[in-house]
Amino acid sequence: MTAASTVKTKAKRPGKAASNGAVTLEYSLAELPSAQHRAGLAGLVLMLRWLERQPGSKPGVCKLARLDNRGAAVTVDLDGLRRIFDETYGATKELQPRKQLWKDSDGEPVDPVRTEVHEITDAKGKTKIEKLYYYDVVVPRAGLIGAAEPSSGDGSTPWTKLWRDFLWEVLRGVPMSRTPFVARANNQPTKDALEAWTSVTGSAESSVDLPSTYYLGAQAKTAENVAVRDRTRYQFLLHFWPYAAQIYVPRVTKVKDGETEFVGYAIAVPDIAALEDFCDELREALRSREAKLAGYRPAAAVIDLPAEGALDLARRLDEQVATRLGHQGTSDLVLGYEVFHMDKVGKNVRLRGVSRVEPERRMIDAYVQLRGLDLWSPFFRRQRLANLLAERPWYAGFDRLIETLAQDDRTIGSVPFRHDARVSFNAARKASEGTMKQGEGQEKEPKGLEELIHQVMLSYVIQKLDSKHGLRRNEITDDGGKKAFDDKKHKIAKDAFLAVRSRTGAAFVDYFAGTLCSVTQRLSKPDYLLLTQSLKTEHERVRTLTLLALSAVS
Repeated sequence: MTAASTVKTKAKRPGKAASNGAVTLEYSLAELPSAQHRAGLAGLVLMLRWLERQPGSKPGVCKLARLDNRGAAVTVDLDGLRRIFDETYGATKELQPRKQLWKDSDGEPVDPVRTEVHEITDAKGKTKIEKLYYYDVVVPRAGLIGAAEPSSGDGSTPWTKLWRDFLWEVLRGVPMSRTPFVARANNQPTKDALEAWTSVTGSAESSVDLPSTYYLGAQAKTAENVAVRDRTRYQFLLHFWPYAAQIYVPRVTKVKDGETEFVGYAIAVPDIAALEDFCDELREALRSREAKLAGYRPAAAVIDLPAEGALDLARRLDEQVATRLGHQGTSDLVLGYEVFHMDKVGKNVRLRGVSRVEPERRMIDAYVQLRGLDLWSPFFRRQRLANLLAERPWYAGFDRLIETLAQDDRTIGSVPFRHDARVSFNAARKASEGTMKQGEGQEKEPKGLEELIHQVMLSYVIQKLDSKHGLRRNEITDDGGKKAFDDKKHKIAKDAFLAVRSRTGAAFVDYFAGTLCSVTQRLSKPDYLLLTQSLKTEHERVRTLTLLALSAVS
């Protein structure tokens, strides 16, 4: 992608013409200007491999002349390019129901193929009549995507549907941009292959506009009013990047009513470093995806933050490499991931955000561990993911989150939140124990601050139960006594939680030392020194951990 310039360079042929009229196009990853272009080259390789595996006659020439980790050479003629485009933009017609009549560009109703009337009963038992209008709908064929669809057992293809929906709502969200698909579905002649042929066989330095149909986030001009353009031979690759990128669905839970909704699509575009290896691993990594649904979307495609898509794709590639080669590591395959959060609002496609994630081995491992915790609260899960992506401690930012969420049903009053706090502290303790085992034989280290705060809060709550209510867990023998114990325990923890939430700075330090530490605390000297030093120099950190620990023990 380049801005328009008045500098002229000597034009040259982009490919080597063969005697049969075919042209060999040479591409290297290093020359390509963006991650989307590099993903486009991978998508082209995947498409050529897919076409080679298909049965039947194969008109024209379209084949890989060379493929290695640095790039590829593609030999095509016009008929071969038509075959590539016919598959890339292949589409069929399916009869699908609609609850409303379609209208044409003049606002006039379009006659349906057929109409059906059904009698349905709603959740309240009320019967009503529903009318459905059936229309022929153009559906992208997506043969290459369907080839990587995991087996669902019932014949459904949720991953292919997700890809088609993304294509129709984002890349081809404007009906006029769907012309290549519509023409093929109607068996009409097309000219896109001829236009592409003219581009790739013309001047290597010629340039064209860069529309958002091909390049996510494209704009006509920069802030300095300079037109943004692309070389024609590079833009050719942008037809294929959707076959190498992965589509996810961000979900948002409303704070007010707790309802969850899907918000657009997160597109994880890999910035490929080793072309051949990446193409070898991607197909099998996709086939290992799960077919389980969350609503009408694949459950494994539903994420809490758009950037999580990068972590999930990195995880899948990592697992595939480990399965095939016996070791883990994808840094040689991919430099990073560009994640675009796109959403269609009305008739407009909106770019909600763009981020670049470059997950290292440690971050991928931490993401795998985080997934294994099975966190229940969407608010807790989002904060932990945000901390992981920003490389902050797992508990960072929870003080601000707790201050803004309702305590009755979102934090300490929420079973999912308390569960997540408990398993997070347990995971932190196990990680600390693993580190200590690696250093056996050395002088005993003090506990980590997370474990220490959790121990202090647990001691406070248990001893208050004993001194105030005469309740001891080991003396309870019936369900009624257990319920009373749990209710009193929760109230003591909640009262302390609210007291801590309302105090900051010196007021919090005084409350922590004067109230929470008023009971007997069995601390070693190193632990005591760590706690007192942290209260002096990191009281906000101690406050955050205290709020979480009280949630965990409540």
